[in-house]
Amino acid sequence: AAFFHGLALEKSGQPEQALQAYLAAKADDVYYAFALTKALTLLANYPEEKRAAAAMIGDEVLSAFETAIAGLRGQDPPVTYDAYRRFTPLAFARPEEYASAGGRFPLLILWHDRQAPAADPGAVFLHVSEVGDGLLVQPGADIFLQLQWVENQVLWDGVEQAAEGEEVPGWIDTARDWFGLRSEYAPVVRKDDTGNSFLSLPKVTWLGSVPVPAREGAGYLFAGRVRARSGSAGMTWQAYDDTGRVLFEDDIAAEGATPDAWTWHAGYRASQLPWDSLRVQLSVLPRAGGADFDDLMLVEVQEPDPPPLT
Repeated sequence: AAFFHGLALEKSGQPEQALQAYLAAKADDVYYAFALTKALTLLANYPEEKRAAAAMIGDEVLSAFETAIAGLRGQDPPVTYDAYRRFTPLAFARPEEYASAGGRFPLLILWHDRQAPAADPGAVFLHVSEVGDGLLVQPGADIFLQLQWVENQVLWDGVEQAAEGEEVPGWIDTARDWFGLRSEYAPVVRKDDTGNSFLSLPKVTWLGSVPVPAREGAGYLFAGRVRARSGSAGMTWQAYDDTGRVLFEDDIAAEGATPDAWTWHAGYRASQLPWDSLRVQLSVLPRAGGADFDDLMLVEVQEPDPPPLT
C-alpha cells in the first residue's frame, strides 16, 4: 500500500521519495486520508529552497485532503446560499480595550446599501433613528453609519488575558484527531512589544471555536485581523443545523494577508433556517510559515432599517 511504502521511506530518511509514495495513494484506498496527512506534514517541513514547489503541490493535496475528510465524516458539501446581500459592511470601529474587558461593547459599522441608488455627491442626507440599543445615521442615500452595543461570541478575552505561551480556552484543536496533526502544532498566545496578545498558529492545523447558538432572523458580523503569508491562513465561519451538518461557510481571509502586516477582514450574513449554531474556524495551510490572528469577533447585529427612498 502507498501509505506503508511512504512510511518505510520516511523512516529510512528519504522524505522526498516518501512524499511521492504518499501522493500515489488512490482515493478508494482505506489509508488515503492518512497518506495525504503525511504528505501535508512533509510539505510543511520542506527545505527552504523548495518552498515554491511545495506550495504548488500543497494546494492540490489540501483540496484532496479536505474532500477525503468530508467523505469520512459523511458530510455533504455546504449548502450554497445566494451570495448577494443587500447590506455590506464597509468598515467598523470598536474600543481598543473591549477584548480584555469582555462583556458588551459599542461597535460602529459603516454599511453600504447595494439596493439604493448611489448618492449625489452634491447632496447631503442626515437621518438619525433608534436601532435597538444604538443609533443609525444616514450620511448618504446608500451609506449608513450604525452604532450598536454588541457582545463577542468568540470568547476572545481568553486570548487577551492568557499568559504568553499558554494554550487558549474556548477553542478546539480540530486537527488533533485528524491522522497525526497533533499537539506539536498547537496554537499558543504570543505578545508583541506593546504587550498586546494574539493567537499564533505555527504549523498546518485547523482550530475551531466552541459553537454558539444562532438566533433565527438575526444578523451576524464576523471580523478579525490576520498576519500571514498570502493565502496561507484562513478565517472561516460556519453555520450548522441541529445534526451538525455544515450549511454555510465563508473564508473571509482567503486573500490579502501579508507576512509582516496585520490586515482586517470582515463578513456579514443574516441567519437563515435551519441554522442552529455558528462556529469560527482558523486554519494554517501547508505553505511556508505560520499565521497570527488577533481581535476576532463574532457579534449579533441588527441590519439597518432605512427610511423609504423619496
